[in-house]
Amino acid sequence: MFRRVAIKCGSFFCGQLLIWADKTAYSAATLKYPKCRFVGRALEATEFKTLATNGEILELTGEVVKTRETSCKVLVSARDLTTGREVFSTDFIMVNIIEGSKQPIQVADAKTTASA
Repeated sequence: MFRRVAIKCGSFFCGQLLIWADKTAYSAATLKYPKCRFVGRALEATEFKTLATNGEILELTGEVVKTRETSCKVLVSARDLTTGREVFSTDFIMVNIIEGSKQPIQVADAKTTASA
């Protein structure tokens, strides 16, 4: 964690973590469904589990855990790489929006995703 994202007492500014978590959720959803255009709709069960402080190295991961017709749920968590302790977790609801309206999630066909 860089000093510029810490508050005066040296702990982590949670707003910055939410920004990074939103980007992680977007990346996870887009990697799984590359034909979709996702926007964040909601956060569920957000939990700041422990304090992150200056100098810690945080790893954020995102995993699509549920898919519905027009949306998917992405579990995002952050952990301290030096201690392994979980710092944060939340579920993002990402919605496929095309031309201003919800659209069904398009699953890429096998030919599109196969590697050569």
